[in-house]
Amino acid sequence: MPAAAEARCHIQALIRPSEPLKTAFARIAAAIGVTERRVRQMWADPEICVRASELDALRAARAAASERLITKELHDHAALLDAQAARLAVIDPDIHGPEIARLRNLALRARRAAAGEVTS
Repeated sequence: MPAAAEARCHIQALIRPSEPLKTAFARIAAAIGVTERRVRQMWADPEICVRASELDALRAARAAASERLITKELHDHAALLDAQAARLAVIDPDIHGPEIARLRNLALRARRAAAGEVTS
């Protein structure tokens, strides 16, 4: 894939839903250390020459954004598991004891994964 096309792909992925382009370009420019105008050029011009350092910065910004999203989803999932365990505990903790323990263990493992700890 040509560098200009890859840069546009990364920029597209970094634009948040319903975010105005001007705001997105300013945020992305600050994240990768270039001007807003340069980000706009990389977005609009398929023939533009993109420096390797710019492409590396875009890749790093996209990876960081993906990591933040995955971490948030793991925390949300852990909260859902805890809520399910709490509902079962209200119904009857004696009957649902093993399922409650399993759900709480899964929630703990999800939180550890979000924190970067290795789980087994």
